[in-house]
Amino acid sequence: MSESTNTDLVVLVGNGLSIAVNPDLRLDVITQRFLEHHASDRVDLDRLLAEVRLGDLDPSADFEGVVAGLEAATEVIAAFLNLASRSSHPDLRDAAELLTERGITGLVRRLYYAYCAEILSAIGEGARVTLPADVERFGAWLRNLYRAHQRMGVFTLNYDLLLERIFISDDLLRLGPAVTDFFSGLDPRTEQVTLVAGAPSMTGRLYYPEDPPPRPIQLHHLHGCLTHFRRESDGAVLKFDSVAIRDGDVYGRLAVAEASDFSPSVILGSRKVAKSREWPFAYAFLELEQRARSARTVVVAGYSFRDEAVNVRLQAAARGAERRWIVINQKAGAEAEAFRAVVDGWLAPARPEYVLHGFGGDLPEAI
Repeated sequence: MSESTNTDLVVLVGNGLSIAVNPDLRLDVITQRFLEHHASDRVDLDRLLAEVRLGDLDPSADFEGVVAGLEAATEVIAAFLNLASRSSHPDLRDAAELLTERGITGLVRRLYYAYCAEILSAIGEGARVTLPADVERFGAWLRNLYRAHQRMGVFTLNYDLLLERIFISDDLLRLGPAVTDFFSGLDPRTEQVTLVAGAPSMTGRLYYPEDPPPRPIQLHHLHGCLTHFRRESDGAVLKFDSVAIRDGDVYGRLAVAEASDFSPSVILGSRKVAKSREWPFAYAFLELEQRARSARTVVVAGYSFRDEAVNVRLQAAARGAERRWIVINQKAGAEAEAFRAVVDGWLAPARPEYVLHGFGGDLPEAI
């Protein structure tokens, strides 16, 4: 784990930064397009979701409500089969045996991952645009903050490759040699993999945070990334080149529910708090908790404070030693006041510096 140091800088980035790059990445826009594509399925989806407790998730405005319903259906079917297999009624036992042999639970899970694949593909395509000047300027501001702090942990909640473009692949900030994302690419930690039947073999780099290179900037995908895949047979997580994934139509194949030993390594759907404690996400969430507790400055940019698993870790840091908090978002009027009330509630007794005119306005001094 990271060494405690009062020179540390923690940056948490939410979907607001992706929206600043492309407004089509707004949650409601992605959800509307998804539902339009599945117009013929709406009646059955509504029937399914009506029987599932989704909390604050509105499936008509948040695609996670839809995939959460499918995820819950998988668990319900698995529980039913277990009960039926122990029933005293022979017909129920026979039906459970037949459905188990046909792999019905796995088929429902494949449908869940097919929906996930479709959404992740749309997010990936939406982020493939030229970065606007506001986002580039925000990146330059982060670079100045990093130079003032010597170390930086960057934590993104987004599935897209925006932060990787800025810090690694395009290296827009010229900080690439100082950055690690824990997919080292060393020969013993790479392998040729066929992600899904029909796709060409491609090089996968193993997620290996046990002995990270001693680099001062660490990039964490808290909810995973569209280039990260988990092998179901052994739990290994591998990162693949985005161009190879696109050229191999991996997400297109998964979106029609083709069988594969690999699934997108993402937190998408229900049980986010529980999933944040599971491999591979637990490492990044623990790093966020520990580094925020020891940081001199914490920047929260484009995040709505709707994820409890993230909020409780920020709250723990806010109740510790005094540190600088900078909260950046795009809010105005009554919406801004409501947002401040939510953030103040989570971060009390800290007193954040608010920047609520988005990434295009004046940012605080980088000290």
